[in-house]
Amino acid sequence: MAKPISPTMAKLMSAWRPIAQILRQLGVLSLLIGAAALSSRAFGEPVTTIRNNGDPANRVNMVIVGDGYTAAEMGKYAADAENAIAGFLAQEPYKEYQRYFNVLRVDVISAESGADHPEASPPVSKNTAFDATYNCGNTVRLICVDVSKVNAVLANSGIGSDRQDIVLILVNDPKYGGSGGAVAVASLDPSVIELVLHETGHSFGLLADEYAYDMTPPCGYIQEPPEPNVTAQTNRASIKWNVGGGPPTGWIDLATAIPTLSTDPGVPGLYEGAQYCPSGRFRPTFNSKMRNLGVPFEQVNEEQLIKRIYNLVSPIDSTSPLSSSITVAAGASQSFDVTTPQPDTQLLSTQWYVDNAPVASGSSFQFSSASVTAGTHTVQVVVRDPTSKVRNDPANVLTASRTWTVATTGAARRLVSIDIKPGSFPNTINPRSAGEISVAILSTATFDATTVDPLSVTFGPRQARAVRGPIHLVDVNGDGKKDLLLRFRVQDTGILCGNNSASLGGKTFSGTEVVGSDSIRTVGCVGR
Repeated sequence: MAKPISPTMAKLMSAWRPIAQILRQLGVLSLLIGAAALSSRAFGEPVTTIRNNGDPANRVNMVIVGDGYTAAEMGKYAADAENAIAGFLAQEPYKEYQRYFNVLRVDVISAESGADHPEASPPVSKNTAFDATYNCGNTVRLICVDVSKVNAVLANSGIGSDRQDIVLILVNDPKYGGSGGAVAVASLDPSVIELVLHETGHSFGLLADEYAYDMTPPCGYIQEPPEPNVTAQTNRASIKWNVGGGPPTGWIDLATAIPTLSTDPGVPGLYEGAQYCPSGRFRPTFNSKMRNLGVPFEQVNEEQLIKRIYNLVSPIDSTSPLSSSITVAAGASQSFDVTTPQPDTQLLSTQWYVDNAPVASGSSFQFSSASVTAGTHTVQVVVRDPTSKVRNDPANVLTASRTWTVATTGAARRLVSIDIKPGSFPNTINPRSAGEISVAILSTATFDATTVDPLSVTFGPRQARAVRGPIHLVDVNGDGKKDLLLRFRVQDTGILCGNNSASLGGKTFSGTEVVGSDSIRTVGCVGR
């Protein structure tokens, strides 16, 4: 549910819209104030990691750089940077995926504290590292910086472009103001974090503005817009956030009217008025952070932001063994492991497969050569984010996998599961009985018991052969798989009083040796 917008926030939003319009007309959000020669600021500055959640190659990397902080204010700058990142990561979907972010702080010292205020009387001018100035483009709340100087400091501080997914310039001034674009700019006014979230919704999330101005259609747009949160389509099945025409892959319930006239928050639909155009352009919800500050991003925008995070962060951090080709000797085993990033509240799904059959879940899997035939096999791990906040992932960015080729050598021997006296426990046997005992070789996800040659099977210490008769292929344990059920004469097995297990051996029709055992309890022995 969206929270009511406070009068202060509403005033800030109404003030920001004309600023954004000016910026769109200029074609940029952060203006380059001159391309003059760089100052000594081009030399490397101290860099501090304030969020370290993993290898930068598999994380969203955010950089905070200060402007208008003197050497005496570095402690204040560190606290301001912490407040800014805490505010950014406190809102969804960033809160859920906060451990997918690394954050660096670059400590840049300015000669003077604050920022330029050319609109003041008299005008205020400050000598700062990046020339932060209010009233950019004659709009008081628009703060611009010299992005060329910012880029030079980042480069000379050893922060490559691959570690600049989001760059925030923190301006040491309490007055409300900021901007977006190649870098986000924010003053220290606490409400400016909403502006940062909105503007990074553009630069990082590739989202469009969802508000409208009093413009005449087509508002400068003719073709279907590429952004995921605006459309010109009015056909339910063709709306980009309604893949499949509705749930489970689309966001618009079948009962929701198209176009949508509801004013309820958080109801996906087709709402007219978006991308500065009052008609002919549609947005997914009545309100969102891409339309007004102080409200949630809402479903469709959150889905896009999560997919953008996964564009940079694979669900798999690392796997072992490193080699993709493994040889496992007969009777030996091999451990396979995977590490993953971790969302805040839910676990990623991790599934292991051997020869495309599911065998285990979790971060580790122990492969045993005794469980397969000799030859070549595949071991695969698939990690997926099962979040309900993403309904359509055509590029499968929420899923990652790793596959190994495993060669098993030596004699072909397979450990199988057996069930002595299916349906009973404990498995009681009277060694002096003249009767018969039933034993089932069980089928599993990785073994088909019907491939065992019944004539090859022996049971017990004396390796008794099965009683001749019809072959029974039945599901003895209710798992939907056919098991091989055989019968043996008790006195032929050689089972003795005091034995607590019994073993079975045999071969498949292809010649693979199979062995298995099960627990037993002997009875009828006392006093005889």
